[in-house]
Amino acid sequence: MRFTVRMVDEGGVPQVHIAGPLDLHTATEFTQLVHHLGEAVGHRACYDLSGVEVKDQAGRMAVRTFERDAAEYGGRVCPPAAPQST
Repeated sequence: MRFTVRMVDEGGVPQVHIAGPLDLHTATEFTQLVHHLGEAVGHRACYDLSGVEVKDQAGRMAVRTFERDAAEYGGRVCPPAAPQST
């Protein structure tokens, strides 16, 4: 697995921290991961994607889809950090 997950309970609301590279090659893995996490901890969790490195358009689409789906079920998503230019 290319993603790391850390979960913390903050006053009854699961906080899910996800980190790892997100691109064409890992988008399916990411999508499956967040789907399983939603089933395991509940869709109303707060998902922190600040540790996710979005590398390309496929990664951006996977994040947008997840944000839309999470919002539909009452979850919150902290988006990935903006890529830093060098």
